[in-house]
Amino acid sequence: MDDILANLVRCHDRDTAQARAENIGANSPDAIRATLAALYRNDPPDPVALSDLGVSLDQLLHPQDDRFSHSTLLTEAVRQQNYVWVVAL
Repeated sequence: MDDILANLVRCHDRDTAQARAENIGANSPDAIRATLAALYRNDPPDPVALSDLGVSLDQLLHPQDDRFSHSTLLTEAVRQQNYVWVVAL
């Protein structure tokens, strides 16, 4: 199942996920960047950690160098084609 999921969901290795999270969440606190990195690695979402983030989940993300002007965690989950994260968020 993991092999099939890896083909459906865009997954990044640890370094790439961290670099992407640092770029996309440039204006965000560490907890949001850590959540972004977990999303990019396709780690299972932690409902308790997501709940603890509260309204921060809706924070607009302003990337340092990307083609779009802003995003949110939910938008990033959609861009990664990650249904599990979309449902969790």
